[in-house]
Amino acid sequence: MKILEHAEEIRRRLLMAMEQAEQTPDPEARQFLQTVVVIGSGPSGCEMAGAASRMLRWSLKNAYQ
Repeated sequence: MKILEHAEEIRRRLLMAMEQAEQTPDPEARQFLQTVVVIGSGPSGCEMAGAASRMLRWSLKNAYQ
């Protein structure tokens, strides 16, 4: 990610996938949509994995209370 728009695009795609998974009746498709893969284990990759995990846990917790 070089600019803020890249981070916003990743966030948008993650949230859209979670919304799509919520509406999908097929369990395999739902599992696919709820899977996040981060390639790279450097500082940026570790930060991205942690941020995605926090964001998805927060959004799922708030969506299903």
